[in-house]
Amino acid sequence: SPPPPDNLRAEILRESKDGDVTIRVVELFFGPQHRAKMTVELLIPPAEGPLPVFMTQHCHRLWALIAVRRGYIGCAYAGSDSKDDTEDYANIWYPDFDFTRLMRRAWGASRVIDYLYTLEIVDKERIALTGHSRNGKQSLMAAAFDERIKAVIPSSGGTGAENPWRFTSEKYDTESITEISTVFPYWIHPRIRFFVGAEHKLPVDQNLL
Repeated sequence: SPPPPDNLRAEILRESKDGDVTIRVVELFFGPQHRAKMTVELLIPPAEGPLPVFMTQHCHRLWALIAVRRGYIGCAYAGSDSKDDTEDYANIWYPDFDFTRLMRRAWGASRVIDYLYTLEIVDKERIALTGHSRNGKQSLMAAAFDERIKAVIPSSGGTGAENPWRFTSEKYDTESITEISTVFPYWIHPRIRFFVGAEHKLPVDQNLL
């Protein structure tokens, strides 16, 4: 994936109130000619900062609302099937980088954290990230590459997340390299298919992340 951009720009699209919770929708622009973007929704409780942040993808916004009731800033970003601003990253950074869908979304989550770090109300030492299923995979990928994420909850991420490839079996409803590289070849880099039937030869496995 590309190095962190040094030209992040944020534009507040709208701000409103839901009871005493502030809802702020922000669009981030970065990368070559600011062509890459990421839409972020912040749900800010009525409390004195700095506050911890609970990050998740757009499709899990309800989880962020639950976190707000517990004193967190809820943060939902456009890095999921329901709303995905990261799809264009492949073309923007081609051919220098060939990161595939889940890694693009994970990298996009780090750009959200770049923005969070500019806000005084954010407790930089307490940023958590979660996602379910394929979003669990991308959440763990993001945490593996970004030490600013202090807690990660890869809900049912399975293989490609918390489960080692070596101990995967479709018998137990976990996705093998064969299944992912044929059914979802755009999730993970296509070179993973070189290890179909040879999982024991992988140079690194998920438990090492």
